[in-house]
Amino acid sequence: MAEEKQDFRSRVVRKRQIKESVQRHNQSSARKAQKAAKGELQVATKELKEAREAYQKAQTDFRAGIIDDEALKKAQEKLKQAKAKYKDAKKVKKKVRKTNPTLSQKASQTGRRITKRTGQEILEMGLEQDDTLSDLVRAKHQIRQTKAMAKQAGRATGKGIKLTYRGAKGTVKLGAKGTKYAYHQTRKGSVKATQETVKVASKTAQTLVATSKALVSAIAPIITNPITWVVTGVISLLLLIVILVSSVFSSNVVQQNEFTLNQSWLHISKVDRQKSSDKVDYYTDIDSILLYMNYRYGGEWEPDAKWDDGFGGKVTGALGFNHFSDALDDIWKEENQDIDHLKTMAELYTNGKEWIKFSKDDLEEYKEILDSQAETGKFLAYQELSNPFYSSNDDKADSEYLTVTKRYGYTDKATIDPTTTLQAKASQKLYAVMDGKITVTTKDLKGEKTKTTNLIIEDKEARFIYYDVSNSRVKTGDRVETGQELATVSGSTQKIAYAKRYGEVDDKDAAWLKNIRDREVSYGYTIQTKKDKKEVWVLTNPGFYFPFVKYAETTIVTQTPSEMSGRAKQFYDLVKKYLPQATDNGIAAIVGCFGVESGINPKRAEGDYLSPPVGASDSSWDDESWLTLGGPAIYGGGYPNILHRGLGLGQWTDTSDGANRNTLLRAYAKRKGKKWYSLELQVQFMLEGDNPYYINIFKQIATGHSDLNSLTAEFLAKWEGVPGNKLAQRQAIAKQALSWFKYPNIVGGGTLASSYNFPEEYRSRFPNPPTQRAMTTQAGNGYPVGQCTWYSYNRLVELGSITDLSGSYGYLGNGQNWVASLVAKGWRYSPTPIKGAVVSTAGGFDGTFPQWGHVGIVEVVNPDGSFLVSELNYGGIQHKIHYRVCRPAPFYSFATPK
Repeated sequence: MAEEKQDFRSRVVRKRQIKESVQRHNQSSARKAQKAAKGELQVATKELKEAREAYQKAQTDFRAGIIDDEALKKAQEKLKQAKAKYKDAKKVKKKVRKTNPTLSQKASQTGRRITKRTGQEILEMGLEQDDTLSDLVRAKHQIRQTKAMAKQAGRATGKGIKLTYRGAKGTVKLGAKGTKYAYHQTRKGSVKATQETVKVASKTAQTLVATSKALVSAIAPIITNPITWVVTGVISLLLLIVILVSSVFSSNVVQQNEFTLNQSWLHISKVDRQKSSDKVDYYTDIDSILLYMNYRYGGEWEPDAKWDDGFGGKVTGALGFNHFSDALDDIWKEENQDIDHLKTMAELYTNGKEWIKFSKDDLEEYKEILDSQAETGKFLAYQELSNPFYSSNDDKADSEYLTVTKRYGYTDKATIDPTTTLQAKASQKLYAVMDGKITVTTKDLKGEKTKTTNLIIEDKEARFIYYDVSNSRVKTGDRVETGQELATVSGSTQKIAYAKRYGEVDDKDAAWLKNIRDREVSYGYTIQTKKDKKEVWVLTNPGFYFPFVKYAETTIVTQTPSEMSGRAKQFYDLVKKYLPQATDNGIAAIVGCFGVESGINPKRAEGDYLSPPVGASDSSWDDESWLTLGGPAIYGGGYPNILHRGLGLGQWTDTSDGANRNTLLRAYAKRKGKKWYSLELQVQFMLEGDNPYYINIFKQIATGHSDLNSLTAEFLAKWEGVPGNKLAQRQAIAKQALSWFKYPNIVGGGTLASSYNFPEEYRSRFPNPPTQRAMTTQAGNGYPVGQCTWYSYNRLVELGSITDLSGSYGYLGNGQNWVASLVAKGWRYSPTPIKGAVVSTAGGFDGTFPQWGHVGIVEVVNPDGSFLVSELNYGGIQHKIHYRVCRPAPFYSFATPK
């Protein structure tokens, strides 16, 4: 049984390693990914050959008595490992080719599908001319058509529009050749698709399809003659263009116009901020939702439009009860309502609610579309901006991803920030993202004053701004072309914004457009035309317009185990011990980063979660050979730059660029005569044993007085050396760390707990109402969730009345017994209510059960002796705190701490 479990664990680990390797390769372009995977397979093949030869030699030597049984087993084990590595590398190569095909491979795949289907249709059309065989064909047609008629009738128009729209921009850009070279060249701005060219391109694509069909129909009778089968070669040539176009541009599913697409983004962004709390910080993958909705509903939907698939179907939709905003809300809810089991859009359209789930055919087609986007990008129809960090002559301009560290949209429940922040490097060169005229200014796109020097590029339809640039190489009035060098980045990020011209807005337009026209809003502005009319410009999400974008901000569940909060407090105390001038914000910023790296656990090693011998066993932590494993051993051949694995709080690593912090940590521990995984030793190491540069950075941040978010970002960029990496998650943990320093064992958020029946006249007299901490099980609580006793214990911990969380207060009897139990522990008995006191209700009185009674907390006491109580499980309601005002009575008793 133990061996079976071990084999199962090994299979799970191998599958995960294969998946991670595929994902790692697929971060590159298709050609690079396949080349790298092929290279790894070649290495694995060579190693397998060498291992086989070594084992055969070992067998010979063993039989000759040259080596012992142990050496033979080692050779056999190495052969086994080499076989496993070869098998994995072969699977990785196959999966990379399947999930990240090159342009030519996509064309080939699509060509095979079209050719197969076309061949069937040609054969059947020809055979229909034969009286003998036509009955068989007719029967086959009837079976197929009966199954597909309803579906195709409903989708024919929509699908035709979808195909031509997808192909429109691409048809213009590709031209007749349709080669990858032409595609990349036109990406650089040589040809731009306008609305008119889109229409022309659509007609061209439709004509190609129609011509092919007509030709097939015309020659079908001839096909029945075996001598004329050669004619099919002509058809293949005519279909080639259609194959290329459909293979390349099937990735473009977005049919909304750019302005309703932007409003859809803002709607979901707003829900994220409305639903976020200190327990969870939502950053939903909005792109995946918008792509799904565009595929499912085409281009005629927008948040305010009527929606027919909601509750009540078309009837309620027609009556205006359901809108597409409700569809977006429903998807958001399905993805995020259970914070312990967050879901993705892919999970919903595969196995989700009925209206969201795809049919088998649609699912297959949609997966192909998403696969093709690895080379084309997501929003193909709107890719009009070039990568700002590469020149037009650099191939990376067409393939490198931009990382957004702060995305466009709502920053709180009511505020829209129209800017976007990109991850960058200090002094990195900036290039023109579009053709246009330059303005060097200290104002933004709306003409409002800023504190930085900014560059704006503008043409008749769009305006793009780079905030806070250095070393400008252009001046106001200059005309620039896409890819031309402009300036350099001044910090470790680059803030940008993008505005698109909408035009004149009348009273029939959407409310949000009229708001731009008539009011001062953050997401748009107006310009007075020569004809004295207002022209509306909309500040849109720049992420739609770049070829390849990824977002660093992801949903973070910030409620963490109490072990982490306890270790954070220990870390805080140790830093203050050795660096008394350290600030709370500085230490919290460091804790936030270590929370992501190691869970603030000094006894962690890179890959320790894997199965031994790579993963940890009881003896691993003091095993030098295990502590110095490299990247290839951990990642199945990947990351050769990692010489010795990351260790400890900060995952100190030895790398090929000269970093030796793994070695420094272990050497420092030996000098001190302590274990390297001691928390106190690692704090000392950061202050005196690390590289001098990192010691200075640590001290600067730890004693810093800046705001928490800035300190966290600075520590991440300078000390860890990975600016922007999971920054939002690190900042969220840092914020929570501030409360851990004061209440290390209290878990739960600081937002107000859900409640009901609160008398508003007490609001000003109730400065510290219960928060989510009072509705979260605190350490030492021995009561079932939802009971009055469970809540009262949590609330007393929150108020600081109970500080011993060992469990000695974990069970004080039923509610009616609490006062007596607390008095026995030294609390003071009181016959009258006191603010903060525990109030026990004798069983059978005040609507309670005789055997249990009740307990609550006195929150406010009035001059007439009446008092406000907070309680739980009143009337059987266990998920909301209840409030009521009570008058003194013989069946109430009270107790307060000493």
